[in-house]
Amino acid sequence: MARLLEDDAKRLLANAGVAVPKSTVVTEPEEAEIFARELDQPTILKALLPFGGRQKLGLVKTAETAEECSRTVKDLLGASVNGFTVGKVLVEELIKISRELYAAVLNDTASRSPIVLVSSQGGVDVQEIHAKSPESSAYQVVDPTGRLEPFRARELWIRAGVRGPLLVEVTSLLHRIFTIYSNFDATLLEVNPIAITPEERVVVASCVLEVDDDALFRHPELEGKVVHGLDRLWRPLTEREQLVVQADLDEPSKGDVRYAEFEGGDIGFICGGGGGSLMLQDAVRAFGGKPANYSEWGGNPSARKMETLTRVVLSKPGVKGLLVCLNISNNTRIDTAAGAITKVLKESRLDTRRFPVVIRLAGLSDESAKEVVESAGFEYHGEDLTMDESARLIVERMRNIG
Repeated sequence: MARLLEDDAKRLLANAGVAVPKSTVVTEPEEAEIFARELDQPTILKALLPFGGRQKLGLVKTAETAEECSRTVKDLLGASVNGFTVGKVLVEELIKISRELYAAVLNDTASRSPIVLVSSQGGVDVQEIHAKSPESSAYQVVDPTGRLEPFRARELWIRAGVRGPLLVEVTSLLHRIFTIYSNFDATLLEVNPIAITPEERVVVASCVLEVDDDALFRHPELEGKVVHGLDRLWRPLTEREQLVVQADLDEPSKGDVRYAEFEGGDIGFICGGGGGSLMLQDAVRAFGGKPANYSEWGGNPSARKMETLTRVVLSKPGVKGLLVCLNISNNTRIDTAAGAITKVLKESRLDTRRFPVVIRLAGLSDESAKEVVESAGFEYHGEDLTMDESARLIVERMRNIG
């Protein structure tokens, strides 16, 4: 997953004709004071960090004067939250809001299509609002090869309860948002709140933009502007996690590899397939083992990617054994993966009497994979061993070495 910080996301919106607040990014309190004096109106200050819920964490504040703006920026800079340190603050004009709306476009894994969501009520408690007043929201699944037609956008807002002259403005906004989402291979574009001013101006007061890591090669204009993270968990990537992310980005068309570290754990984990990986994690823990990491690979990853993943898994401090496992695969040559994994294992000169290794692979080219693994001096298991049994086996061998 890759996310843009709010200032860069809003810059993309502004370039597409979406109204956003006047703003600047500062790294020093004095810069904030100068901007606030030139603006000559109250400001809102936001710590630039790549996760939501910042207001509830005290990372979004307002200031009435230039002096207060400077003091508040000084307080925000250097703050540490979720492993991130605030190094930049977005200073914006404080928009007067008479009404808040909500809109988002996101990938839906069930339909494998974009879903457009709108609500006539927005703000920081939008989820609670939607739960209490579902009639204020509406959604539409959109053909992934098509676009959101303006009349569909208008119908969505009407279903959510928006009427009158405002309907024209928010229809145009929603159409622009969907276009940005499509043009940048986004997985999520959320604008919340959409601020309606007393003068009926429509301004995007805040937004979140996430883009597909695998599509970044098509967007050189985003280079240096995205923050890579882990699905469902936003914290700074470790050096090892960054190595795997980079390996994946270097060869975007050659399968996928993923890696996430856990605190502690002593069983290195190289498992293919997202569902299979999750199931195997549960199995290892059920048998009393402690995985040192999560990983998944599939879609025919290159030998180079698999070598990087293997080196990273083995390099984590505290790893004392390795489980390599793949459910029966019909889209991945497991002999290629086996060759890459055993190459790194041989280079590492591990003593399997002291460092247990369990390799269980099944699928395309498994006979060749068996030959590769055994010729490298390692024990090979195929369909003869279930995934649960492979989890039990690595845990037992780890116990046997004390």
